[in-house]
Amino acid sequence: MHRGVIGVHRNSAFSIDYQNPESIESCAQALSKDGPFQLIINTIGVLHITNWSPEKRLDDLKADQLIDLMKVNAIGPALTIKHFTKLLDPAHSILATISAKVGSIEDNRLGG
Repeated sequence: MHRGVIGVHRNSAFSIDYQNPESIESCAQALSKDGPFQLIINTIGVLHITNWSPEKRLDDLKADQLIDLMKVNAIGPALTIKHFTKLLDPAHSILATISAKVGSIEDNRLGG
């Protein structure tokens, strides 16, 4: 049983890249040998990436950009919950998903 902190990101040994949803399940499977976990914190949120900027008006909307945003801000966290809840200690554990304000649809004062 692992008694420390494991950081997971696109470049870690057991990596997750929300542009590649299959990586979420693969990472969970790789980490299953280190469980059960008492605390899993998932922090995610993207407004734009190097390939595109946040849209400022409806004419700027592009389907591929919206799909990428949904993969990172909605689908990825949902799949993380699906696969990582299986790694939690059934008696005493928490899984928290925290999104960045830039992923908010309701609070859009900054544009995008």
